[in-house]
Amino acid sequence: MRRLYLSAFALIVSTAAAYATPITGTYSVTSSGSPTITNIFSSPFSMDLVLGTPQTFNLAKLIEHFDGTTNITAAFNFTLPGSGVAAIQGTDVFSTPGNSAHDSLVWGSGGLAVMNFSNGAVLDVTMAGDVYDGNSDRYAGLTPTVTFNLITAPNNNQVTIVPEPMTISIFSAGLIGAAAAIRRRRRTAKA
Repeated sequence: MRRLYLSAFALIVSTAAAYATPITGTYSVTSSGSPTITNIFSSPFSMDLVLGTPQTFNLAKLIEHFDGTTNITAAFNFTLPGSGVAAIQGTDVFSTPGNSAHDSLVWGSGGLAVMNFSNGAVLDVTMAGDVYDGNSDRYAGLTPTVTFNLITAPNNNQVTIVPEPMTISIFSAGLIGAAAAIRRRRRTAKA
């Protein structure tokens, strides 16, 4: 029985929880030209970021209709972990030589905006361009992605404990094992 208690204690101690920081805000994707812009990422957005564990999302679908260069701006207005605005600009070049469609989107400044919040949190917002090159009958536009990466956690209590899925699975397996061991002992004690 003592071994069972020690095993249960070791299991409880070994269950790790990650400290997550809530990130909330809104965003918009605008253009100097006339592409069709369809938002994919939800606005307002809300997520829990664990320090050093980036999350990537499809941002929007951009479909160009005319040849030329269009300036694209993705702007993020944060409310948590603090207020701030990150704006990243890109250049979308679209041309149609012959029957081929060529569209490429390149973000300026490496597609990176660094948010330094007043509570000490540092968040990297990184845009990735999507390049399409194919026949005009297969042109489907571009889908840039956005990656949020918490570099420094806030220095206040603006974090929540989020149990990791593997931790929950291990803890559940340990409880089932402990229950089975107790049941087995009771059966052998009756015999």
